[in-house]
Parts: sequence; structure tokens; C-alpha cells
Amino acid sequence: MIIAVVDYNELFVETYVENRAKFRTLLKLVQNHWPEAVLESHAIGAVEDCLTIDMIKAPPHKSGKRLIILSSGLHGIEGYIGAAILQLFVREYLPSLNPQDTALYLIHAINPWGMQNRRRVNENNVDLNRNFNLDREFSGESINSYYQQANVFINPATSLKSTNSPILPSIALYDRNYGPG
Repeated sequence: MIIAVVDYNELFVETYVENRAKFRTLLKLVQNHWPEAVLESHAIGAVEDCLTIDMIKAPPHKSGKRLIILSSGLHGIEGYIGAAILQLFVREYLPSLNPQDTALYLIHAINPWGMQNRRRVNENNVDLNRNFNLDREFSGESINSYYQQANVFINPATSLKSTNSPILPSIALYDRNYGPG
């Protein structure tokens, strides 16, 4: 049984850059149990943006019976809670795992642009969860003819809190034309 006192405030930081730095420091903690663990960083987007997808990979010492894959999240904005969960996992739960037969794959910021800009989408306004396709020849234009109509409220340009938002009438119109019933 793990009993720990955690200061949850120290798990959360304000920016993508601070979160990435905290994630990278986890490598030393992982290496205490998995000495062969490595950090890989893959640059994303424009060089001047300094955005990366970072991964800590830790192979099992002997056999690979188990693999734990944990990411901070696919959508950028969820990366903040996901980064805190990664911190908590490594600090509090990692020591209870068996490195003999368990491999780890920890991923920080699958969508670093979205995390940095606090957006669900990436730098091309693509929601990676809804626009995922392995076919490299795919153009995307014919997959869903209703996407452009729904896009106005899936990815709003203004806050929905405003009663003057142009999105609210669009939602009602969309629901009336394409919704259930």
C-alpha cells in the first residue's frame, strides 16, 4: 500500500515550457529503477517555436510481460492535467512497479503547439483526435461533408460564455438540421 502526502500545487505549472522542463527531469527518477531509460525529443513545427514531443522509454530488465503507456494527452489544453498526472505517477507509483518485467513509455505533449497556446487543435487547426488517418495520400476533403458546418462550434473562435456569441445560433441551426430526430 502506498501512502503519500502530495503537495498537488507543485504538480501544476503555468506554461508548456515549464511542463516540458519538469517532464525532462523525470528521467533521473525513472533511471533509479530503469537505468537504461532514455529521453527522446522530436521537434514539431517551426524551429523558432522550440516545440517538441518528449518521450521517456524504459525497457524491462529481463522479459517484457507488461508495458505501461502514459501520455499527458492528445489535445493541447488537456496537457496540463496530463503533465501533473505524469509527475504524480513517476513520483508516487513508479517505485511499486517491477522493472524486471515492466516497460514504460511516458509521453509528454503529443500536441505541443496546442498545449503552448491552450488550444485543442494543433498549429494547422487540426483536432488530432478527430482527423487521424494513416493514409499519407489522403487529402481529407471528402471524409465528412458536414465537418465544415460543425466546425464553427467544435472549434469556436469566440467564448461560448458570451450571450452575443455567433456560435449559439449556429448550434441551434445545426441541431435542427442534422441533429437527432
